[in-house]
Amino acid sequence: MMRKFIYIYLMLLFVPLIVKGQQYQFSQYNYSMQQVNPASVSLDNFATASFIYRSQRSQPGIELNNLLVSAKYPILGRRGDRWSGIGVTIGHDQTGYDGLLEKMNFGVNYAFNFFLDRSKRKVLSWGVRGGFHMSGFNMDNLTTGNQYKPGGFDPGISSGEDLGALTANYFTIGSGLMYESRNRDDERLLHWGIAIQDFNRPNESFSGEKALLPVTYVGEFGFRAYENYYFNVYPEVLYSHSASTGILSVGMVTTYKLDKYYYQLTDQEIKLHTKYLSNQGILLGFQWHKGPVSAGVSYEIPVNNRLANRGLLNLDFSWVRKLNQGTDIRENPVI
Repeated sequence: MMRKFIYIYLMLLFVPLIVKGQQYQFSQYNYSMQQVNPASVSLDNFATASFIYRSQRSQPGIELNNLLVSAKYPILGRRGDRWSGIGVTIGHDQTGYDGLLEKMNFGVNYAFNFFLDRSKRKVLSWGVRGGFHMSGFNMDNLTTGNQYKPGGFDPGISSGEDLGALTANYFTIGSGLMYESRNRDDERLLHWGIAIQDFNRPNESFSGEKALLPVTYVGEFGFRAYENYYFNVYPEVLYSHSASTGILSVGMVTTYKLDKYYYQLTDQEIKLHTKYLSNQGILLGFQWHKGPVSAGVSYEIPVNNRLANRGLLNLDFSWVRKLNQGTDIRENPVI
């Protein structure tokens, strides 16, 4: 019991450092692109709803759980031209002993397009993001000696702790620029992007003292390196820098069309994600796509001896619908 209280008060002391450490992108960031760059919401004609969940255990009783639900909708003109797009995200994070530290975040993204050729397969998009974050302490799983009486444990008795009164609520602002080119089948050939997140540097302190959120800079690049009818390889790299700390994700996405093996699988494909993550280790991911639906699972294998790095599981799902009529969904837009 004493060790639990020591942990709680040490976390209170260093909570600004803990919150700063949560400025992350999901490793399977094709399901959470709005977290990476707000300009991504207008890059294609697909209305999309996505779900991604990850869980990491560092030691007994201490876990990091993250959930993100997002949706985006392209805005089309009278001629069917996509001139902008809008997206929303809702996230929930829990970390610490028995999920003690809890965070909710809400985001709205808007992006505007500049087409660079007549075919409109080359587009430059500029986007902005506004977010609201609420952080606090979840006391539901906290037990103390005050709740133990001669008759045993009574959860109806107050724990005697008032950590639940400590909150940190703030707004964030971000912006980004993305370029993308696609082929006639609406498949991505090349992309790059840059983004700045939290550049208004809000105060995230629980105690009222000054603790400014650091600015995060993000850069990404990818291209289709090889392709034939059944198979293609897409290397990509993403780098994020915040509070003097850089995080690198580099690897490739390999896509296989399943009708190579059975003709009735013409609308199905699988994607294999293999990446190196400088803050975690090696990511191995599998995604299955069938028309408008895709689902995936991945696992991050640690390659260092950090105490908090015990492996990480990702689960993801998305649904898409192409808006311009007369065109079938030939390929899921996520890469």
